Amino acid sequence: MGKHEQIQLFHTHQVRSVWDDEKGVIKEGNESVTNCNQLKLVSPKDGKKNKGLTDEWKRGGVKENEEFALLTDLMSKTWSGMTTKEYKQLKGLKKENLRDNMTNMELLLNAIAEETATQISMERNPEGLKENAIVTKEGADVAKNTRDDIEKRIGHTVISSERALNHTNPKGSLPLNDVEPFTEE
Repeated sequence: MGKHEQIQLFHTHQVRSVWDDEKGVIKEGNESVTNCNQLKLVSPKDGKKNKGLTDEWKRGGVKENEEFALLTDLMSKTWSGMTTKEYKQLKGLKKENLRDNMTNMELLLNAIAEETATQISMERNPEGLKENAIVTKEGADVAKNTRDDIEKRIGHTVISSERALNHTNPKGSLPLNDVEPFTEE
């Protein structure tokens, strides 16, 4: 039972996989995995939120339900041009999570908005809804400027009506279905 390395196809990209017969994919003690886990964008799908931003809002006296929703809509509207409800309508979502149905670029821009707002909030320590709204908008403005720059360079919008299954897998089947399973040589 040893470790195996193999180049495999993942979403049309070749990647190296490391597999241990006893442990499965190597997780702990692997520097690459550790570094990648630190960069992972967190999704509500796995039960986690951007705790940095929500913790900052709580610390600043923002009320969790209604005021969190107002700030979330402000952030979304500022960088994407749409409220959360409008964005979900664009993607044809009803109860599904918007973040789980964003393209990689949309996720990155949302993360830029959230993390920038978090960092600004940590520096300024805003109090109450109004001050937190100012900080939230500033963070989202950074993402909006980034979005504008990217769109200028690529010549089209990065906001997409595509849902997660559409943009990760246009044919509707898993991207690895046509890849032969790993066998020990």
